[in-house]
Amino acid sequence: MVLELPSLALPGLDKINKKKSLVDDWDWFSPKQSLGGNVNDFIETGWVGDFHLDKVLSVALESGASDIHITCGHPVAFTVNGDIEFRDEFVIPDTGVMFELVETMMTHVQYGDFIKDYELGFAYEIRKGPYSGSRLRAKAGKSLGSEYLVFRTINDEIPSTESLEIEAELKDWFTVRTGLALICGSTGTGKSTTLASILRDIQLKRAVKIITIENPIEYEYPEDGRALMVQREVGVDCVSFYDALTGAMRESPDILLLGEVRDTEEVSELLRAAETGHLAVSTMHTNSVATTINRIQSLFSGNERDRILSTLSDTLVGIGNQILVKAKDGKGRFACRELLTIDSETRKMVAKGDSAAIRDYLITKKKTMEYSLARAYLAGKCTKKEARNQATRKADFDSALADLRHPKRDLSAYTIDVK
Repeated sequence: MVLELPSLALPGLDKINKKKSLVDDWDWFSPKQSLGGNVNDFIETGWVGDFHLDKVLSVALESGASDIHITCGHPVAFTVNGDIEFRDEFVIPDTGVMFELVETMMTHVQYGDFIKDYELGFAYEIRKGPYSGSRLRAKAGKSLGSEYLVFRTINDEIPSTESLEIEAELKDWFTVRTGLALICGSTGTGKSTTLASILRDIQLKRAVKIITIENPIEYEYPEDGRALMVQREVGVDCVSFYDALTGAMRESPDILLLGEVRDTEEVSELLRAAETGHLAVSTMHTNSVATTINRIQSLFSGNERDRILSTLSDTLVGIGNQILVKAKDGKGRFACRELLTIDSETRKMVAKGDSAAIRDYLITKKKTMEYSLARAYLAGKCTKKEARNQATRKADFDSALADLRHPKRDLSAYTIDVK
């Protein structure tokens, strides 16, 4: 099934864009207007030299951008519908501007971590202008000795599962009382939006306790519905994923969301949560279901690897992989997914770490990403070029498309009486 994914920018931007820009109407004062003595001009007016971060981010929201890239010595760039657009209306930030931006917008603890690790993920809230209060996911890093920033826009409202047309198969993973569900994909493919939509649906309908541990928190859940929501941000509400997850398991949660698992410690704790009476949910940066199994087992070796695979096979409910595809009319993108619901047959494959067998199983069931992309093209959702470009295995896409156009006859139900 092909799923429509709404813009990652603010709801109602199509109406805003038809009117005069709210950014143009706002009085942004002028650079260094209030600077004097020990006053921090960025805090007071939002300006750092001739660069105004909140104005850049506000224009990005009005433009429907999903990502904003601010790099020393380069024009500001937006990602719109998956394509990079350079914007020459903003001053190109120099080393001094980037240094002051990064240092000022972080807490002392965050900046200490950035100095130590040379990169940091955190949340940023626009403070000035018509979009003040809008939250974005931020990532700071260093390139050629200077700081850079990347922002990801976040919807103010969590989209419903109906609006995203999330498959019943995927939602069924969240009806079990204990186990592990993984939604995977590369950065910017809407994994967090999909999970937030499902958890929001649960929040409204089920009397359960849900704890999320994220870095940073992307979606803030309203205080309504039947579920108790507890959201914790690493570096703000807790020291680390590990400490927060260990503590959460002592707080009687029904569902535990870990924003992302990346290392042996986090995978081990997530599996421990799944096998001790909780439904554990998380994401990984992988490009297919089979790759996810490979990634997990590659984090371990020897007997420990065998133990992890055994635990994974016992607890795993399903693995999904998601990508975003540009719509045929060029207006927005939609999600295609590859889903594997674990059954008795695939559980044995997981226990052996047999990713090749899992891939063959998905091909047999016509559930690979290539089949999903082929269906999207045949349904008129996207162009054939876009669908094929999104496929990791081009030959498999061609094969899936040919199969869907001219299905192979299944003769297994017929018998030939030879006498």
